Amino acid sequence: MRCGQNDVPRRTPNRPREDCSHASSARRQRLVLQSRTRDEQDFRTVYAFSEVPRPQADLDLANWFTSTKPGARFTGPPILALPLPDGGRVTLEGRRLRRMIGGVRPDRHERTLSDATEFAEVLSTEFGLDLDREFTDLVWSATAEG
Repeated sequence: MRCGQNDVPRRTPNRPREDCSHASSARRQRLVLQSRTRDEQDFRTVYAFSEVPRPQADLDLANWFTSTKPGARFTGPPILALPLPDGGRVTLEGRRLRRMIGGVRPDRHERTLSDATEFAEVLSTEFGLDLDREFTDLVWSATAEG
């Protein structure tokens, strides 16, 4: 992470892996969170924050747009991510389950779920989400393969 005047990257305590850094800096009176996954990469802006007041109507419109626009990240397949105590992460994106085991050289396991039963099982065992089976079946059927 980097922050303030020195702008020197430093490790974040919740991500001890050597290949991940975050940075933030004040630019044009806004706070910017930047990230890179490898030391040789340039930092990429992930979020920008500002203390400039915004009318509630602008926020409502932005939230509505990102939650309804066809093709937007939040209107497609379900996306779940859970950080693990070892610094890894388990991610479910649509029907694809990925598990990253933390460490200096992360180990990655990936597989495609085969049916609605397995989907409901993964939601429960990996993410602690015990949802109504009718609901998980509906989400499964609406989730395109890929």
